[in-house]
Amino acid sequence: MDLSMTIPKIPRPKSSKSKKKKSTRDPKVAVIYCRVSSPVQVKKGFGLEAQERLCKKYCADEGLHVDKIFIELGISARESVKRPEYMRMYKYCLEHEKVSKIIVRDRDRYSADLTTVFAHIGKLRDAGVEVKDIHIDLDTSTAIGRKVEGDSWVSANYSRELGSERTYSTMYEARSHGYYMGSAPIGYITARSPDDHGSLAKDPDKAPLVQWAFHKVYEGGYSLNEILKYINTSGLRNRFNNKLSMKTLKDMLQNPIYAGYQFLEDKEDPVEGKWEPLISAEVFTVVSKRVGGVTRKKKMRKDDSWRYPLRRFLKCVKCGNLTGSMSKVSYPYYHCQTKKMCDPVRIPPSLLHAVFAFYLNGLGYKNIRYQLILAAVLELQKEKAKTYSKTVKTVKMRLSKLLEQRTATEYKLLHIDTIPEELCQRDLDRIDTEEAELKKYLNSLESRIHDKDNLLEFAQLILENLSRIWLLSSLEERQRLQSVLFPEPDGLRLDMEIGFMIPDSNLIFSAERSHTFTSESPVFSLKEFASFLSSDRKQSDSWEHGNIDE
Repeated sequence: MDLSMTIPKIPRPKSSKSKKKKSTRDPKVAVIYCRVSSPVQVKKGFGLEAQERLCKKYCADEGLHVDKIFIELGISARESVKRPEYMRMYKYCLEHEKVSKIIVRDRDRYSADLTTVFAHIGKLRDAGVEVKDIHIDLDTSTAIGRKVEGDSWVSANYSRELGSERTYSTMYEARSHGYYMGSAPIGYITARSPDDHGSLAKDPDKAPLVQWAFHKVYEGGYSLNEILKYINTSGLRNRFNNKLSMKTLKDMLQNPIYAGYQFLEDKEDPVEGKWEPLISAEVFTVVSKRVGGVTRKKKMRKDDSWRYPLRRFLKCVKCGNLTGSMSKVSYPYYHCQTKKMCDPVRIPPSLLHAVFAFYLNGLGYKNIRYQLILAAVLELQKEKAKTYSKTVKTVKMRLSKLLEQRTATEYKLLHIDTIPEELCQRDLDRIDTEEAELKKYLNSLESRIHDKDNLLEFAQLILENLSRIWLLSSLEERQRLQSVLFPEPDGLRLDMEIGFMIPDSNLIFSAERSHTFTSESPVFSLKEFASFLSSDRKQSDSWEHGNIDE
């Protein structure tokens, strides 16, 4: 019997699921990322050279074309966003569709920051980019491959934390036996004890000046300013070869290391060290009390926070902080707090405010984001309305019970003579107080449930006028808007070379990796523009020192 004659031919229905878009990236194009975490490795160069050589050999063996090499100098892998080369590589791989692989010698070279590594790896994988360890060949297209990859990131973080704990435990044990671990204070040099442990030895040039400072404070007759001036003039310098400040001098005069003792973190009593002290314990005790008792009168500073609404909100990608202050000629500037890590570029507030407002304007006019944010607002409103409705119902039930209690108490007061009148009146007063508080609370709850249409209209108005609202608002309103758009602790990051950078943890604009300036003019940066406006010009005629932003 011919079955083909009996079974009808039924066409296969088209799948309603959209097919996954095939990646257009070249599977043979890769970038290399190399990193060392200590300055010593940077100076010697062996670690970086070995990493680069091994990664290039792997690419040659696998037939991969190396498009670019990113090298991170002396930065730990604990925090990804504070590594500038890592962030440039991450952005480069997302924007350049030809790159499909990131080659590293070991996964701990790439990252040991569990808070961001999975988010970054997920975005790279969605974009068609995978991280390849030259020692481990994983197929991340399968569930077991992704599990092994996740375990490797956890293992890298575990190794880092375990090494840190072991190092701390070893150093603590050595210090508890009187040995010294760490950088030598001023007046000492690092040395080895007879049993080959960490110790200190007197610096022949600096130790006499340190002893002189201690004895002059002990004897009296000299002010700290006079002592500081003398030792700086005599050539006493810190380990960075800089003159001593008043704070450094006070810290030095209160450091028990010079008396031959050191304190441990969890111990009340000091531990006697196995190095030769510069001064006696008696001298140190007197000097420490005298210096610790000297307090400088605090100067009343004017409240200038209104000049710097972006202070401590913007995060520098290098040092992690951006502050604002007056220059010596009383002109306001934004600048980084750590000059040794960042270039000393001063940005006039009106310039940074104008660029930030322009940046907000660009974010606000992305129509795709409108629908997402408005939908989120509506969903949040639904959740709040649901919660408020439950609370309102609970409050009304409590009011009805209070009404029953009032009726029963009034009945007792009028018809039962055995119950004292004062007791009934006390219950009625309690019921009145609680009832008034509940009604007040009920009114406040009902006022929080906004009309849906009015709420959406207000949210869209805010989104369409972010720049204008920020410019015309007070300091508190500006900071509140900033914290809503770019919540802490990540906030908004500022790279002096490429502009503003939104952290991946931002739930509103996480996909907007846009910069302040266009890619058509890469040599033009905020850093160069700020440098141009803040130098070689008549400051009194400069528009950036006017009151435009005030």
